[in-house]
Amino acid sequence: MCNAPPIELTSSGGNPRVLISTSHGDIEVEVCPDKAPITSENFLRYVDDRLYDWTAFFRTVTMENQPNSEVKIEVIQG
Repeated sequence: MCNAPPIELTSSGGNPRVLISTSHGDIEVEVCPDKAPITSENFLRYVDDRLYDWTAFFRTVTMENQPNSEVKIEVIQG
């Protein structure tokens, strides 16, 4: 793991973006305050307070790892 912070917040005039660095690669999250203002504010406060630093994902569902499911989803839960 690198010495850089695992989560970095950026914004370039548009919606805020959060870069989550993991040992398996980076995940870029675009936050949409116009669509979910309360959830966005809460999530960004957690990022600012560094509450997500050094945490782990415990479930990742992709189209490939649910062959027997009739309804397919894609989700990352942490």
